Order: sequence, then structure tokens, then C-alpha cells
Amino acid sequence: MRLTSKSGLLAAASALAVAAALTPAGPALAEDTGFWYGADGAGPGPANSSAPYQEPSCGSGHMYGGYIGKIGGADLVSASNPTGYGPGHTGAWNSTYAADANANHFNYNPEHGVGTGGYWFMFGPGATDGTGLGAYAWGQRQGKWALGDWQTWYANGTHRMPFQILWMDVERPGFYGWGSDGAANRQVFNGFWDYVTNAKQGPVPGVYSTAAQWNEIMAGNTSIPNTWEWTAQTSRSAQPSPCPTSFSGTGQSAVFFGGQNASSAHAAMWQWSLSNTADYDQIDSNKNIPD
Repeated sequence: MRLTSKSGLLAAASALAVAAALTPAGPALAEDTGFWYGADGAGPGPANSSAPYQEPSCGSGHMYGGYIGKIGGADLVSASNPTGYGPGHTGAWNSTYAADANANHFNYNPEHGVGTGGYWFMFGPGATDGTGLGAYAWGQRQGKWALGDWQTWYANGTHRMPFQILWMDVERPGFYGWGSDGAANRQVFNGFWDYVTNAKQGPVPGVYSTAAQWNEIMAGNTSIPNTWEWTAQTSRSAQPSPCPTSFSGTGQSAVFFGGQNASSAHAAMWQWSLSNTADYDQIDSNKNIPD
């Protein structure tokens, strides 16, 4: 996941979803031990142009099992975009790919993948978009904005967000307000987590990071045994193959953080390959993922 991404073709998700609903159901495509494959941010999109959509690059027979786009972020907050809304303001949200993932999720039996979800790019306590808020209150404010952006996209069902984890994107120690005070950094996380949890508006909070970045940013305050996690230990292959069949791959494995490991109940996703233009993800449907 990156702040800057190649712009994707934006299209109306609702129109594509209606078209997909009219497509006759095809044969189920095999998956490996309950893992789905998908993408985030700028993509990639599916390998084919009609439903059921397939994951690109890593071998035939894999559904396009999920798309997680940038619903918003503290980096997008401005006078003209006061809540940091993502769709339409960043190439890290692609409406076409969102609709494709939803087509697989909703229109094939059994359902194939988690569908569309979203992430919010977090700022730490040292960069509060001019609000002057303390660390916990700043986390709450970001949670409020993020949840509002989620609901703006959802628009009373105009678009669908079945993957009900609202991911905090926490990365880059020493940048984006993430200073050396691990306790203050953790308070930002806590504020966001509490706000989204207590709001009870559908999505639950989760966090995207890597073990190395999380341990440095949250130094001395790392434990999150009951938070949904999305980790990244990435290759640099432009067209990675094959898809890993567990939270491990050739020469690399998913390394979770905050006291969790690959078998933990809340270890949900692994961004297993990242190139300059594409982010590939693996989603563990063996876990009780909120939807």
C-alpha cells in the first residue's frame, strides 16, 4: 500500500453491479484451503473482462476475491475535502475493481471472496491537520472522518461494502506525525479503534502495517491481540506467480504483529506481493471475517 498510486479507470460501481447481477452464474473456481486472492489501492484488476472475475498473474482457477481501496486519509484533508474523502480524490480507489469484487461476492454461489472494503491513511499525533487535538482525540477525529467517508461511499446502499473491516493504514516511522513517543502513537490508534467500535455503524476497526513498522511506531505499546490485522511482507515481482496456498510463499511468509501470528483468529490478510504498480493480497476465509 502506498500514498501515491497509478490512477485507475474510475467507473460507476452501481452500473457494473447491476450488469453483473444479470450474468448467469458460472462454475465455481477452486481456491486453496480457504484463501481468497485480491488487490488493493491501484489494483491490479481482474484478469478477465466478464464475471466471474479471476485474479491476475498467479495462476488460473483463482477468483478475484476482494478489493480494498482507499476510502480516505488524513493526507487528503483540505479546505475542499474536509473529511479526507478518498474516492474521486485518489488513484488508490478504483470503482471498477470494487464492483468486480462485489460481483463475485454477491452473484455466485457459494459466494466467492469478501467483496469490497476500505482503508484510511492515518497520521500520528505530530500531524493533526491543524486541529491541535491531543493524541487520543486526534485518533477519534480520524475515526469519525473515516467512518463518515465509508458511509458517504456506501450512500444508503448505492454502493456496497461487504468486507466490514475499516482498516487503519499505519506506516512510515518518523513520517506523517509518527514520532518517537510510542505511548502517544498508541493513543491515536486507541482513539480511532474506540470511535469506530462504539459507533456500531457496521464496520469494525482493523490495522494494516508491517511487523517492523508497527514495532517501531508503537514501541513499548504494541500488543493488539483482538484487532483485525493485515500485514505486508512483499516481493517485487511485477507479475507474481504462483499464489501462495497459505500465509507463506516462496522465500517469504506473512509476519503478523502485536502479539499475533498467522494462525491467530484476527490475522486476516497478507499483502504478499507489491510492485511499482500493483498490490496483491491474500485473504484467509478460514477466519471469522466480519461481513
